[in-house]
Amino acid sequence: MEIKLEHVSKYYDRKILDDLSLELKDIHALGIIGESGCGKSTLLRLLAGMEKPEKGSVWVNGTLLQGKAVKEYQKEIGYVFQKHNLFPHLSVKENIVLILNKIKKVPRHEAVRQAETMLKKVRLEAAMDKKPDAVSGGQA
Repeated sequence: MEIKLEHVSKYYDRKILDDLSLELKDIHALGIIGESGCGKSTLLRLLAGMEKPEKGSVWVNGTLLQGKAVKEYQKEIGYVFQKHNLFPHLSVKENIVLILNKIKKVPRHEAVRQAETMLKKVRLEAAMDKKPDAVSGGQA
């Protein structure tokens, strides 16, 4: 994966990111650490195309995240919120199937297959039929 930010600034009621530039090439995992309020979540929302910078540009794998390109890019990624709010009456697998089927328009039988494959890939097959309150926060 490649990430490039060029002079990115993002403001809410104050400056959160101010003229941030960075370029990361050939990365497979990345940790972002810092104090509360320093811009970690804002940076992730920018990288997910959920927010637009006031200034500058955000590139992921050679794609400039603006305009129509954002919608296409978002079809290829996922974003897990800190407060994920899984449906408590559905199993872990059914929570995934629901999103794939209703949001991504994947046929149900294929969504079930994809959900099972994803859960096995991250070694959560034992949790797939459990309700969210029966698994840890990290598993959820």
